[in-house]
Amino acid sequence: MHNSTAKLVKKSKFCITFCSTAVNFAVLNHKPIVLIYMDIFSLFVRKYDQELAKAMSNELSLNFCSIDKEYEVEININNDSYSNYIKENNSEKRLFWEIVLDSFRKIKPNCK
Repeated sequence: MHNSTAKLVKKSKFCITFCSTAVNFAVLNHKPIVLIYMDIFSLFVRKYDQELAKAMSNELSLNFCSIDKEYEVEININNDSYSNYIKENNSEKRLFWEIVLDSFRKIKPNCK
């Protein structure tokens, strides 16, 4: 299973996660995402990861599902949210590395 995340997500019907960068694979493969949490997470999950999970939830229009309780989960995709997550409408029409390099050159103008 090591290094198999992309392949497993591609073959899945949906993905379950709390806070993982692998959510990108689900978005790129247009898979529904179920974002979960438990009350106990607040005891051992870093505040940063909790905030990151909330940001993912907002950005992708996902609901948090508490697995401390039993209830039905609606599994669907907000196509607009997924599209904007991949590429925002007002973003530059250049490659990511070109944007990063230009930003770096503004900080360090003498670097080649």
